[in-house]
Amino acid sequence: MTSLKILVCGDVEGHFKTLFTKVGTLHQKKGPFEYLLCVGDFFGANTDEWKDVKTGKTAVPITTYILGPNRREHLRFYPEDSSEIAPNVIYLGKRGVLTGSSGLKIAYLSGSEHRESSEFSFSRKDVTELVARASSSAIDIFLTSQWPKGVTKYAKSPKSSSVTRIADAHYSFYWAGSS
Repeated sequence: MTSLKILVCGDVEGHFKTLFTKVGTLHQKKGPFEYLLCVGDFFGANTDEWKDVKTGKTAVPITTYILGPNRREHLRFYPEDSSEIAPNVIYLGKRGVLTGSSGLKIAYLSGSEHRESSEFSFSRKDVTELVARASSSAIDIFLTSQWPKGVTKYAKSPKSSSVTRIADAHYSFYWAGSS
């Protein structure tokens, strides 16, 4: 597999104009980037900026993959299955494995953990089914909106030359690859 540059960001909370302006600038200065992966709450209380994304008034500079809702009130923005919900914005779905054109495999699990699965949550059964599906091949990236329990237990600090962090008042972006 060749080296890829991927942006990852957390909660967007409906601040799409700021997000995509920043991503566009990063893409031009430090890119090109293959994808933007968004975890956390993509939508917020204000829907005005989303209307601009859906109509193309706010440009989405690179393919953006998002996880499903973490809150019941955000369900209205998501279709039942994985699909493009705005130009260049793709909802991954509840759980699964995405294989990119480069061969990169991204496993994902949408929502927050609860005892029972719902439209905006996952249960142990969902995790078991995802593990069974993903175990047939190596996974390069695993996306969830919640930090997995014990995620840092065996983690080493990344080498500064291989992972870069850019932060501002609203977002932290990370990318792996050469600077």
